[in-house]
Amino acid sequence: MAEELPVHPFTGLTALGVLASGRIVWPVLGASAEDDDAGDGNGDAGDDGQDDDAGDGDGLAEKGKKALDAERKARREAEKARKALQAELDELKAQRGKQDGDAGDGKPDADQIRRDAEKADTGKANARILAAEVKAAAAGKLADPSDAARYLDLS
Repeated sequence: MAEELPVHPFTGLTALGVLASGRIVWPVLGASAEDDDAGDGNGDAGDDGQDDDAGDGDGLAEKGKKALDAERKARREAEKARKALQAELDELKAQRGKQDGDAGDGKPDADQIRRDAEKADTGKANARILAAEVKAAAAGKLADPSDAARYLDLS
């Protein structure tokens, strides 16, 4: 009894076979077993009359070589422009870093980070101390001494 192969639900093509693992082998769209030569019967589809071997063995026609050379030249120019812009960007980052007190490599200086963290911690501690002193001073004068810090501008 011959095994019936599945039909693809979207393309309507019949499967070529089923592997031992259960995987289905589908035909490639655009390829055809009936039409391998693309029509002219001589096996050289797309022959435009130019010699594919233009002398150097690359297999490119003259127009293809010119296009390839132009693309390579454009890529080299683009790479030079990219490197120039990257150098300019690095220089600007270094200048900005020196203005900000960085080490110049785009990363903040460790000492600067410590100073900034210490300054922030000192400010928080001073605010807590001031609020505690206001609360202590208002202890005998207000029914709720914690209200003093809310009503006064401690800055």
